[in-house]
Amino acid sequence: MKSFISYITEAADGDCYQAAFRWLLALDEGATKHATLCHGMVHGQGPLEGKKFGHAWGEMGNFVFDHSNGKQLTIRKATYYAAGKIDESEVIYYPGHKSLGKAARAKHYGPWDMTGDTVDVSSSNSGSGMTNEEIPKRANKIGKRKVRISRDILATISKKQ
Repeated sequence: MKSFISYITEAADGDCYQAAFRWLLALDEGATKHATLCHGMVHGQGPLEGKKFGHAWGEMGNFVFDHSNGKQLTIRKATYYAAGKIDESEVIYYPGHKSLGKAARAKHYGPWDMTGDTVDVSSSNSGSGMTNEEIPKRANKIGKRKVRISRDILATISKKQ
């Protein structure tokens, strides 16, 4: 079994925006009313230590659902936020039913109201064992952003609204 730390270090080339939206879309109408789609900034660990990047996940009550990169992580919100050093002021919370309309208008999975660009939050990488060459130069190498939604899924969104 993988540790939680290993899950949040697998961000490179991730599918978090698509996976979070697919999680929401798979919920029944009643659950969608209680779900929240989140786009926020998380602090990387392991090879991404010292970087902060855009990420997406779902929430319902006090639980986070992170299905990016093929995982099925369900974890308490407090634990998830602490591990990712997530500042709630850097998270955009979309109520489930409003997320559907947002995606339909944008025609992509996100991010919608933030750039999600990778940010260097360390003044020095010394002692971390990481070199600048290991960090992706292009923002789209950490999470695939603004991936277009297929017509089939757009049709499904229209039916759920």
